[in-house]
Amino acid sequence: MIAELKIPHARHLLLALLRQGLIPIDAQVPVTSADAPLRTEVDFVCCDAREGGVALVELKCGFCGYRTRASGRMQHELRQQNDSPETQHHLQLALTTRMFRQTYRDATRVSAYVVYCDDTGVTRQPLRVWASRAAKAATLRVAKFT
Repeated sequence: MIAELKIPHARHLLLALLRQGLIPIDAQVPVTSADAPLRTEVDFVCCDAREGGVALVELKCGFCGYRTRASGRMQHELRQQNDSPETQHHLQLALTTRMFRQTYRDATRVSAYVVYCDDTGVTRQPLRVWASRAAKAATLRVAKFT
């Protein structure tokens, strides 16, 4: 089935996930926040064959050559972080992961990754600790603008 995919990046992505023990089981899974009137979707929910549990994947395509380029510093609780696409991606994943845990309370083993797919290949970054710690405050701050 994967060999039949006509989009090369999609084929590379799925093969890379499988090589890393991440077996996609669903995509665009809706999640909601218990803290604020927010909702979003998890790009991929995977079975983590190596570690057990589920793995959430935030997929980012492109960003080659500039994903770590900062335009300044983040604000408020995150002022210690550079304001780069990569930082924003980890914050987005942290909020999504928090909402996933609130929506699917029975999921006890949850890991999360930002996965970049571009012309250089597929790379996976585990969710940064600082982003997880900032997730609740960031959720409440985002909710003020909805």
